[in-house]
Amino acid sequence: MSWFIVSLHDVAPTTIGQSREWSRLLDPLGVRSSLLVIPGPWNGGPAIDAHDERARAAIAWVAQRVAIGDEVVQHGWEHAEAFDQSDVPVIRRVVGRVLARGCAELWSTDAAETRRRVHLGFRTMQRVGLCPTGFVAPGWLIQQSALRTLSAYGFRHTSTHLEVRSLGDDRRWKVPVLSQRSLSLAAPSAARTTTSLARALITMRRPFRLALHPDDLFDPHSRRAGLRIAEAAVRAGYRSITYAALVQPAPLTRVGRSVA
Repeated sequence: MSWFIVSLHDVAPTTIGQSREWSRLLDPLGVRSSLLVIPGPWNGGPAIDAHDERARAAIAWVAQRVAIGDEVVQHGWEHAEAFDQSDVPVIRRVVGRVLARGCAELWSTDAAETRRRVHLGFRTMQRVGLCPTGFVAPGWLIQQSALRTLSAYGFRHTSTHLEVRSLGDDRRWKVPVLSQRSLSLAAPSAARTTTSLARALITMRRPFRLALHPDDLFDPHSRRAGLRIAEAAVRAGYRSITYAALVQPAPLTRVGRSVA
């Protein structure tokens, strides 16, 4: 059976309303989601462990979703490039800005800074009883040298734009992620492109990932594209799974060290 993964990005105290709305739209389809939680202060809001009503509401909602089969994933620390990039090679800066639009906080950090941010986020989530099974860097951009740090914290998986990787045994799945460009001039063309790619992948019975962001709800092109892709997969008999389910010891399909 073919499968797809839906990830709800940027789950945080200031975006919990959008996360709830995406789940409300996806639940009738039987879709389970990987919830990418930003543990630190972001978008003008508090860290998730703050003594704040919004933070408490976010924690409670995530816990409720986990109880019915969703998954918690750590999504960086504060989801922003909060450091001087003057010494970062121009090409790396350009890649980070184009692909992540200023949120690639772990794309150009050194080993010590990467460990610091991973640690801050992990301990913050632990303090509020959220146990992330995996780690997805903002913008899916993280240096290969950071994988050892992620493994040391017990994360079971991470991913890039094109690949999901099991950190326990280095199994890899070549599976693309479809993401929108909400609230930008590129939103209509991005929606058409991702919808066409999804249809092609479904026709070929290939697995894929669908990334949904808070701002997608406010952009009619992005919102429609996200829902149409999820609906098309379900109608075609695709199985909705989480990252955690994919990297279980018994994989769905395995060919050597690469799984499709």
